[in-house]
Amino acid sequence: MDQGDGGRQATHSFTVSVVAHRHFGGLVTLAVDNQPLRRLTREESMVLGRALAATAAGASVEERIYMSPIASDQDFDAAVEREGIVLTSDCGEKARLDWSAVVDLAGRLAREASSPSKD
Repeated sequence: MDQGDGGRQATHSFTVSVVAHRHFGGLVTLAVDNQPLRRLTREESMVLGRALAATAAGASVEERIYMSPIASDQDFDAAVEREGIVLTSDCGEKARLDWSAVVDLAGRLAREASSPSKD
């Protein structure tokens, strides 16, 4: 399990890990400190990591990054702002991640997506 750096002002902490699922095999889970858990297939985790990395690097000029993961009750809905992203849960809770945290999250999602299976 990897933990994001929650010590920075205005950046919420997060964890990314892999859990076993009887139908999907290994699911990548994203927990942001004030929001419900999000579960991603390995493919979704890889795609989301790439989208976040491209946006953080300026290679993609998105205003919003959205994904409705198949194995999760929570969508990934993030508004792109000048200082980073604002991730909003389905019930309206907001979490800010600065660009450094976004790059960290993108790398962790990609790393866990390709980690050995735990099924």
